[in-house]
Amino acid sequence: MSKQPVILIQDGAVDELMSIFLLESMENVELLGVVVVNGDCLAQPTVAVSQKILALIGTEYIPVVASTARAV
Repeated sequence: MSKQPVILIQDGAVDELMSIFLLESMENVELLGVVVVNGDCLAQPTVAVSQKILALIGTEYIPVVASTARAV
């Protein structure tokens, strides 16, 4: 079975941070990257937390970037 490629776009709320764990636990999903949008968070601290989560589960090679877009 092929994996569904996913790019997670998140604003740093707890549910989105937990979704990193969820996506990485799904056998049919390949997390390609995480994009952080300024919404309910400040982008740079959320990038750092997302990178720490990925490192914790051994997938620190997945890129995490801050978007220049603003949430509405």
